[in-house]
Amino acid sequence: MKKRITGIILCLVMILSLLPLSGVTALAVDPYPNYVTVGGVTIWNGDYIKGGTRYTSEQPGWTAYYKDGVLTLNKHSATTTSQSCIRADNAQELTINLIGSSSLTTTSTASEMFGICAWDVDKLTVTSSSNGTLEMFATNGSMSTDSSAHGIAMKKPGGVSDGEVVIGGNAKLTLNVLVNGSGNNHACGITTNGHVYLQDSAALGVKLI
Repeated sequence: MKKRITGIILCLVMILSLLPLSGVTALAVDPYPNYVTVGGVTIWNGDYIKGGTRYTSEQPGWTAYYKDGVLTLNKHSATTTSQSCIRADNAQELTINLIGSSSLTTTSTASEMFGICAWDVDKLTVTSSSNGTLEMFATNGSMSTDSSAHGIAMKKPGGVSDGEVVIGGNAKLTLNVLVNGSGNNHACGITTNGHVYLQDSAALGVKLI
């Protein structure tokens, strides 16, 4: 009997060793991002933003708060030269909850820029239960090299992922994607190889220039 159990265990070990590395990596992905970057300010789980500064405890008049995969924007406005207005990495899901009217702008001179860049994130949800709005401007400077700008991009190493995008509740999301310059430029509203869902009474507006 002992020999039989040992044999079964050895078979299981051998089968697991044959699994592709990508499958093992997928099992290790966190349920939500360890941190997010908003308007050039990086906040970790439980952190707040007020006046462009990160705080580890709640502040009166805070405008951004991140906790357990939910980024809450509360009348948050910021302009950044970072590549993305909002960036999150390596997670199963990120939810952006809107309270009031928020506005984020990137004026990066990078060859690729984003309103929201979800890097190796399986699902991105933008939602509100209070008619919250978010307007984003992904605008590059006048560039002579090839460049691109994306309102939302679901990315992975080597290209575009099949991450899912959901806009729900009564959120109103507006993406302004502007590309200037003499190079081979392109502007994209939502970049993904996966599905995009507009649910409930949510609204989406996209302006490409």
